Amino acid sequence: PDCGKSGTFREVVTPQRPSCMDCVEKHLGAAAVLAMEIRNGYSYRLLLIGHLHEAEEESRDYLPLHEMIRDARKTYQRDGIVPDWESLAREIEHVR
Repeated sequence: PDCGKSGTFREVVTPQRPSCMDCVEKHLGAAAVLAMEIRNGYSYRLLLIGHLHEAEEESRDYLPLHEMIRDARKTYQRDGIVPDWESLAREIEHVR
């Protein structure tokens, strides 16, 4: 993995649920709301990361979108840069 952990990597096999664009939108929308709340002083960072992760999981069948969401989540976790919601919304429309 690219998380910097050392040692032996043991892959955990989890069943993959089918991708759902409605669920992707739901989780990205929730993440966007939480990003606004964070700007207002609330400590919802973990919830925002969780919703980005769920959107990432729900988009596995749509690789460009999946990669965009994954990159957005990792950038937010690492650097605190809020995702570009408009770019993500345009990619969702493209997939639909």
